[in-house]
Amino acid sequence: MADAAVAERPAGPDGPAGAAADIPPATGGGPTIAVLDSQESLGIGIWKVPFYRALKRAYPGCTITLIVAKRTLMAGGGLRALTAPYVDHVVEQAGIEKPLGAAARRLRALPRYDLVFDARTKVLRVIWARLFLRHGAFVSMLPGWWLSTRRRARPARSRHWVDRLMAMVELATGAPADWRGRIALPEDVRAAAAHLLPDGPVYVGLAPGAAGAYKVWPLDRFADLARRLTAAGRQPVFLIGPNEGEMVAPLRAAVPGALFPEIDRDDPHPEVRGPALALGLGERLSAAVCNCTGIGHLLANAGTPLVSLFGPTDPRRFLPWVEPVRALRAQDFGGGEAMEAIPVDAVAEAVEALIAQAARTAAAAGDAPDAVGTDRPRAPHPVQAR
Repeated sequence: MADAAVAERPAGPDGPAGAAADIPPATGGGPTIAVLDSQESLGIGIWKVPFYRALKRAYPGCTITLIVAKRTLMAGGGLRALTAPYVDHVVEQAGIEKPLGAAARRLRALPRYDLVFDARTKVLRVIWARLFLRHGAFVSMLPGWWLSTRRRARPARSRHWVDRLMAMVELATGAPADWRGRIALPEDVRAAAAHLLPDGPVYVGLAPGAAGAYKVWPLDRFADLARRLTAAGRQPVFLIGPNEGEMVAPLRAAVPGALFPEIDRDDPHPEVRGPALALGLGERLSAAVCNCTGIGHLLANAGTPLVSLFGPTDPRRFLPWVEPVRALRAQDFGGGEAMEAIPVDAVAEAVEALIAQAARTAAAAGDAPDAVGTDRPRAPHPVQAR
């Protein structure tokens, strides 16, 4: 596949200079597809990868262009390189939302697309794209899939945002979305991860951070869980984000045998870091425990079996898109939304059950990661099964 083109210039009075020229013509022989959004954080960007994978499988040879009104972390750096097999071109700061007159001109200046998937839920923005972006077919995420051109039977609209994306694929194709798989990692990423987590132990990842303190299971519970895992013959691996350094000292003191691979680097690939390293480490984990945060969605794209902890947020909307996954809710333990209500025993039991389930699945179906997928289980994601 050709190298991805990235447009990073700020919008001028009529949008990015030469916006249409920044998008090379399709080269894969399949349809041209545009995906529209307002802006993307790391979590939202990585959350969409199963959607892009499903599109690539549904439309072999297609060319996918992500068009974002503001900024997206998919436009550059290591994440862009990792997702290049799925997203061929990225246009950010496209200025397709406001002011309305300029947005209409910018939309008209873009190429015609065979298919447009609009992931936004602001009605006027979607109407503007439907009116002014040239297209063959249009699929929207609005309630009732309003403004979508497809007339076939329309799937129910889930609470879960990724499930809505999968329903958009189903609406466009008339078949269930085939989304399973793992991001194919470069060899230097895998080599760095293998050096930091060599073959042998059964590694269990623990990600104690989150963007908001209200979503965090207490740090002492993570430490207690790590000690229990150690006693059970598992190797705890703490995954610490760039803004979570204050957690390291108390965790080292509480769990002397725990590993901190993103911090204690002695591998020959120091250039591998950030999301790429987390994905590489995720491939080597037998299971992981995460709060409701971006690292969970990142590990999901490594195929890591997950125990996802919820309190004030709803797993029906935010459960990581991976199988197997288990959600533990504070409400199920009589604690309202307080994360500390989730008992360590329940989390430890869920981890052991996941390890056993993942081992059975791998033995039955094969477990080779690839960009487009070959051997994949066909059971629905837990959100889809409800």
